[in-house]
Parts: sequence; C-alpha cells; structure tokens
Amino acid sequence: MRSLIRRVLERDGYLVLEASGGIQALDVAQAWEAPIDLVLSDVVMPGIREPAVVAALKQVRPEIAVLYMS
Repeated sequence: MRSLIRRVLERDGYLVLEASGGIQALDVAQAWEAPIDLVLSDVVMPGIREPAVVAALKQVRPEIAVLYMS
C-alpha cells in the first residue's frame, strides 16, 4: 500500500520521503534539510507507537501537519 500511495503522489508532482516504520521516519525527517509539509501515516507503525513518532517529529519540525490513515 505504501508504494502505491507513493507512486500516485509522485505522479501528481509531490516529492515523497518514504519510511517503513516510525524509527526510520524520524531518521528521514531529521536528515531532510528542506521543509516537510505533511506526514501521511498509518495509525499503527512498526518499531515505535504512533503518538511517540508524532511527538518526536513535532519537536524537530513543529510546523509539520499529520494525516492518519488506516
């Protein structure tokens, strides 16, 4: 599902940073130097509970918006 959503978004001109789980998402967000407008996330992520991922992302990027899907 993740790769399908990535392909659809990229086809529509969006730049997509992809992560397979919460810990990798944090690593990607911290390494990316440009703004990140939106995090599209499953409610349940492997490796770390979703509320902890969002809290950590908000510390690094307080302006980030989050959209949950399941």
